[in-house]
Amino acid sequence: MQLPAKLSRYAAVATLLLKHRSAMDDHDGAGAEQLARDLERLGPTFVKLGQLLSGRSDILRPRTSRR
Repeated sequence: MQLPAKLSRYAAVATLLLKHRSAMDDHDGAGAEQLARDLERLGPTFVKLGQLLSGRSDILRPRTSRR
């Protein structure tokens, strides 16, 4: 069964959020590249969302250096 375009977009967003829900606790930035690729795959609106999130250290913590 084919989902309407809008519903399939909502499903893609929900999948993205579930897949990367641990990004808030990611201290070494390991999932950041995958998140960026997934946002790029979803299109320019989601790239802009990623740009906005990158400046919000209260939501996504900045990468810490490994020692």
